[in-house]
Amino acid sequence: MKLTVGKKGGKKDAGKKDTGRGDPARMRAAMLEAIETQIRSNDPPETRQAFERLMQEGYPLEETLKLLASAMMGELFGVLKN
Repeated sequence: MKLTVGKKGGKKDAGKKDTGRGDPARMRAAMLEAIETQIRSNDPPETRQAFERLMQEGYPLEETLKLLASAMMGELFGVLKN
């Protein structure tokens, strides 16, 4: 199964000032890669189940991966907060 959606990783602009916030494009690509790895490895199985459910509901691949990445971000923020 090939899930990869066009990755928008990017080069940092040499003229841009570093705000300390990181590169959103790199973060997006890393999150999508993590989701794709979870789906392929079926670990945790809930990620693959959610993926299959969303696809069966008719969501496009890119939207499905974004929704799963959003859920993962919520979980990560919860862990980091505590």
